[in-house]
Amino acid sequence: MSSVGKDAGFLTSMDGIFKGAQFVVSLITLILCSASHYWSVAGAGAMAYVNFVASFCCITLLISAFIYFCKLYNGVCLNRLPWKLLEMAYAGGCAVLYFISMCVSAAQANTFRNTPGDFDELFIACAIFSVIAMVIFLVYGFIIFRGNEPRSAKPRDVST
Repeated sequence: MSSVGKDAGFLTSMDGIFKGAQFVVSLITLILCSASHYWSVAGAGAMAYVNFVASFCCITLLISAFIYFCKLYNGVCLNRLPWKLLEMAYAGGCAVLYFISMCVSAAQANTFRNTPGDFDELFIACAIFSVIAMVIFLVYGFIIFRGNEPRSAKPRDVST
């Protein structure tokens, strides 16, 4: 049984690469949404949802990466959790959140398409990066669903 400690191979593993890609795309979405200054435009308050989704995913991905990097899933309380199910549910939930985020961004871009400023371009960019993030989360969830175990899953007992 491995113990809690640094996992140097996490960053080059499938989980590390997916979590890194998810974090980068979520951070880009957050930056684009914040750069639009949606809070200063009347009628663009729905973009707060896009900002929330990108922030939520960035923070939870950092927490998840910390858990994986330090192998905290081997800790006393965390080693009993169904990590495969949790990772699939998280990926599916974030994909749904990003789908709604894409719809909101696209609707806001359509609403502000003839207004002065670059609101519609930034909202379109938010919608595009929401789609990219959604696809990354869906692919990661599908890979785990198809049988590829996350790093936190306990090895299966093989009877001979």
